[in-house]
Amino acid sequence: MRVNLHKGISISTRTDEKLFDFFRLRSSIKVKEMLVRKLLYADDSDLVSRSIENTQHIVDQFPCAAHMFDLKINTSKTELLYQSPQRCFNRSREPGSMRVHGDSLKDTEDFTYLGSAVTCINYSDRETER
Repeated sequence: MRVNLHKGISISTRTDEKLFDFFRLRSSIKVKEMLVRKLLYADDSDLVSRSIENTQHIVDQFPCAAHMFDLKINTSKTELLYQSPQRCFNRSREPGSMRVHGDSLKDTEDFTYLGSAVTCINYSDRETER
């Protein structure tokens, strides 16, 4: 079973080893663009997208991919952090509207991921206070 997914966040990266060679910066640059949909680390996963609709699509496809490796998603431990362009209290969606297998995901405004504070307003204030 192959999961075909074309939604996520595009990131462009340099693919040559001369990042700070100013002569080469004036000429054409080798750039590779990739689409990031998930960030995986041990037993933690982050699913990223630019819209609620794309996020729901990725959330719908992720359990299928996990099932191919005999993994299960524990929805009681799964949290959803929505970072809108505005402050987090100006949400453009209903809390609890994101679902996995019919189970509503818990909304949160901040959590710690890999030792760093992540917040819905995407500021580092909480991180610098630690």
